[in-house]
Amino acid sequence: FLARAARTALMAEAGAASVGDGGVARSIGSPSFQDAMMPLAMEGACDEENVSLQRHVDVGRHGELLRPLAFPEAEADATSSDASSPPNSSLIPSSALSPSCSASCLFGGAGDLPVPCLVCEEQFSDKQEFLQHLFARHKIVIRKTEDICSMKMYAEHWKRRLASVPVTDVAVIIKTNCDSDLPSEDYIFISDALPEDKELRAHLQKKRLEAVLEDQQKERVDQTFSRRCLFCDGVFTGNRSLIFQHMLDTHSFCVGNPDNLVFVVFVLWEDLQGPSCLTRAHEEETAPEDQ
Repeated sequence: FLARAARTALMAEAGAASVGDGGVARSIGSPSFQDAMMPLAMEGACDEENVSLQRHVDVGRHGELLRPLAFPEAEADATSSDASSPPNSSLIPSSALSPSCSASCLFGGAGDLPVPCLVCEEQFSDKQEFLQHLFARHKIVIRKTEDICSMKMYAEHWKRRLASVPVTDVAVIIKTNCDSDLPSEDYIFISDALPEDKELRAHLQKKRLEAVLEDQQKERVDQTFSRRCLFCDGVFTGNRSLIFQHMLDTHSFCVGNPDNLVFVVFVLWEDLQGPSCLTRAHEEETAPEDQ
């Protein structure tokens, strides 16, 4: 600003000198100089206001650094999409959200059998036979079957879906031998890449977790628990914490907090007992000293 004022003063003096002998030199305090400086002064004041406003804006922006950035068009699109889509929309029909199977289907084993075919009326007591039947007879391939909590519930859902809508609407069709002279065949490919299949698998996993937590709460408050100690002949009746405390104090066997355990009878008294290290340890502990 000062540099511009100095240049304007020099230009004014040069103009006065060029007038000639009849001209009057204009000093810095002359009205013409003041008139020439007025726009610059107003511009400088505007610049100061802009700097002050910019500082205020910068402070405001600094205080809002943690706000997520979004373009107005994106926010408008998100608002319109939220308003148009129904709340809690699900790709799985309501009939599949409440399967007729019991909670035992969610843990595999005999409770998850028999598995119905997705197309015909056959049922299978072996999951590998079920998958081979789908592939050989109906040309259906199911991917990542190990991630499916209940094959029976899963198969019942897709059986209803394939019977109610065209298969091309809910699954992927894969053509074989496209680049060869062999005859081409169409295979139905079902995997978690499909939104409906992904949601179905997540729903079954959630149902299994809910069933586990429900059983855990029942075992916590159960007062009819009665089992023999794993290491001696003592029998304990009542809450399961009694026998766990006994095994900790007497046999130095710690399984953690009993309230955090689930399926205690199955894991400890049915799965570990028998031809296991616990049985051998119990036999060695109860054996006569002379042996």
